[in-house]
Amino acid sequence: MAEIANPHDRFFREVFSRLDLSREFLSKQLPAAIAASLDFMTLDLRPGSFLDEELQQYFSDLLFRVNLQTGHPAYVYILLEHKSYVEWFTGLQLLRYKVEIWEQVRKEQKAKAEQRGKSNKKQKRAKLPPIFPLVIYQQKRKWNAPQYFHDLIDASAEWLPYQPNFKYELVSVVSLRETELFSAVLLRAAIRLMRHIFDPDLAHKLSQIWEEFRSLAWGPDEQGFLIVMLSYITSANANVTTADLKHSLEMVLADRGGNLVKTLAEQWLEQGAHRALLDSIRTGLAIRFNAESSQLMHELEQTQDLPKLRQILSALFKTTTLVDFQEACRLVLAGNNVSTNAHLN
Repeated sequence: MAEIANPHDRFFREVFSRLDLSREFLSKQLPAAIAASLDFMTLDLRPGSFLDEELQQYFSDLLFRVNLQTGHPAYVYILLEHKSYVEWFTGLQLLRYKVEIWEQVRKEQKAKAEQRGKSNKKQKRAKLPPIFPLVIYQQKRKWNAPQYFHDLIDASAEWLPYQPNFKYELVSVVSLRETELFSAVLLRAAIRLMRHIFDPDLAHKLSQIWEEFRSLAWGPDEQGFLIVMLSYITSANANVTTADLKHSLEMVLADRGGNLVKTLAEQWLEQGAHRALLDSIRTGLAIRFNAESSQLMHELEQTQDLPKLRQILSALFKTTTLVDFQEACRLVLAGNNVSTNAHLN
């Protein structure tokens, strides 16, 4: 599956891969009866994405597995829409993803049955788990797409029993009042940033967003989360300058001491440089060799040495074939004491 490189996806995954934040968000945003039926302590994020390459610049998605109170499995599929217009056929996309998830479940059920020596006949009688589809909408424009699938089908009443039908729930980030809903400071700050990320005057709202951090103990986790937010702003909103970010942080965090702001700024700039180099290498691979080489990019993402990444970027435009470039990467990374030889093909 192609790697997703848009900033909305990166931030969305950074926030909701934290299971404590996902638990609180879903427990408050799912319908009460559905939330009551789930054991949120069993919530687990499944790897991968169901989006094809064309949709990855407009959507992000996450799949969670969670047990029902009965102990049986269920799934929550979240689709984040962050493009400037509403996708009318969101229900059709969700139907396709639900079928893909069920097909994966069937394969897992079959594999487990074969391991246990059970017959195919018994496996065929197994039931599929429920999937709850949740759409998170990040824009200010009103959502006007049908939430019931049958509203997408042009058919009279006698046809409806023979058509698929389900409803998806919608969460509009713009209308969320996170201060009233969520107790986790980091979740409130993330929701507030998602609400305003497209605003041309975001720079004037930064101090309000950072206010959420005043009460924190400022350990490594909190500092790391703030750096993620800073990176999201710089990559998703061109109206906010580095000076705006530093000024807003100094205003809110002045009582924490100048060293904290300086440390955060240094970490944020280093992370930004790291991401920029990786994005340049990824783009260069596509332009020079018409290749994504996702396994290679995965290896490079584990390399935090910026001089090494600059050497690799330089090698990208000096080598003539993809094989030559991969060999150059091996030579550069060898100095990092990273065992990569088996993975760069």
